Amino acid sequence: MTVSEALKQRLSANAFDPQAELSREQITELVQLATEAPTSFNTQNWHVIAITDPEIRKQIRAAAWDQAKVTDSAVLFAVLGNTNVVENLPEVMTMATNDGIVAPEIKDWFETNAAQFYKDKPELSRDEALRSASYLAMSLMLAGQEKGYGSGPMIGFDPKEVANILKVPQNYVVTLLLSMGPLLPEGNWKRKPRKKDILSFDAFS
Repeated sequence: MTVSEALKQRLSANAFDPQAELSREQITELVQLATEAPTSFNTQNWHVIAITDPEIRKQIRAAAWDQAKVTDSAVLFAVLGNTNVVENLPEVMTMATNDGIVAPEIKDWFETNAAQFYKDKPELSRDEALRSASYLAMSLMLAGQEKGYGSGPMIGFDPKEVANILKVPQNYVVTLLLSMGPLLPEGNWKRKPRKKDILSFDAFS
């Protein structure tokens, strides 16, 4: 499957096969593929919680408008963005240095300038958390599509309650929930048509 095919075939699914399962190995592979997504300064300021425990999913369903896909899908992902944007940067830049990808002075430049860029800017930091988590979530959906899994992203939930259920640290934002797995043969809408007149050149028109 090409990227173009995955983009055109993906739909926001609601009817998942409740008997389907994904192994931890399959779930891990999907998330590792999704981490190929970009982040500002390569901060990788995201985290994913794969929720497979039925009891936890029941609690989340109660906090998510009783949406059936919360409990019916093979896996439910909570995609988080870290508002402490640079928290992981020393680790990931050390990895890049150890692999010979960047020189030590480049590592220092990234760490110094990224920290300064987000310092005392809570709105920008939250925006970056949402951006990064969204990049990862879309990549996760495309990775799932390639594997033959449907996906259903959700913003219809109580973020504070979900964060409490999942014991999410305060510096993380629960950006979205994402159901994923094999779909039922019927019960999902066909892909909705897309607007074509969204492109301007050089200025908004």
